[in-house]
Amino acid sequence: MRIIQENNNNVSENILRQVVAEMEELFMTDVEEGNQQRPELALVGSSCLFCMVWRGRLYIANVGGSRAVMGSLDPFDRLNVRQLVEDHNARNRHIKKELKKLHPNNPTIVTYNFDAWRVGGISEVSRCIGNAYLKRAPFTLTSSFRVPQLELAPSDFTRPLLSAEPAISSRVLNDVDKFIIFGSGGLWKLLSNWQAAEIVHTNQRDGIAKRILMTALQIAARRNNMSYSELSKIHTRHGVVIRGPSVSVKGTRRAYHDDISVIVVFFDKNPELNPTVMPVVTSVPGIDSFRGFDDAIHPSPFRYLDDVSEAHQYLETIV
Repeated sequence: MRIIQENNNNVSENILRQVVAEMEELFMTDVEEGNQQRPELALVGSSCLFCMVWRGRLYIANVGGSRAVMGSLDPFDRLNVRQLVEDHNARNRHIKKELKKLHPNNPTIVTYNFDAWRVGGISEVSRCIGNAYLKRAPFTLTSSFRVPQLELAPSDFTRPLLSAEPAISSRVLNDVDKFIIFGSGGLWKLLSNWQAAEIVHTNQRDGIAKRILMTALQIAARRNNMSYSELSKIHTRHGVVIRGPSVSVKGTRRAYHDDISVIVVFFDKNPELNPTVMPVVTSVPGIDSFRGFDDAIHPSPFRYLDDVSEAHQYLETIV
């Protein structure tokens, strides 16, 4: 909100780019200041996908492997599926081309390692927030910094292997735009854009994000020759080990599938009526969202905002 105010209450793609740049700088500052006590912070990184609707226009910024996929209807009520902003997975042809152009003297800038295309044989994404050890040489060269041997970046790299430059998109929302699926990279390793959108389009809204998540996990189980029940019993162990991006932790779910986060947001001009539940009106004009492993509708933080004062009032109600 501060940046919007500083730009005369306007939102633009450049403002989103500025927001991502500030996030990256603040994170890197924390890593540098904490380097002596916690050098492992240089291993921490994350994708970042954020969206907002401002004066009827949708703005999206993405850094990393997440995606925003929109479902719209054509004049014959047929589903159209569109990925709204590019992801930065090294398996994508245009990402490989981009990396080779940025690193013309590095023949191994993109290699196939641990069953995936990776930047320098390490990271599956070419852009992210954090992962300082792949962006700034001092973190790789510091003797106190215990980078796993399999994740050592080349000590002689002369430019960052990764960046935090976002892919940005904006568009005016129309009545034909019905929903957006926000998913982390782990989802899109298991489902295509069309498969996920078809699930939303052909099923009732209650529990829709959970349905997508369960479908993805069932696919992960089949790929590993096990049942969903067997997969669900494997511990996730979130937050136990701070580690780099390349090697799955043995004995945890990361050995079978990447982390998955899913949110489905519906754009409603009119209430949807469902006489089988109480209250009868299951969604209201505006925006409602569903999250993985949750069957209920939630008023979404993703709202139509027209000015800064309205945004501040809304944020005060959800914080």
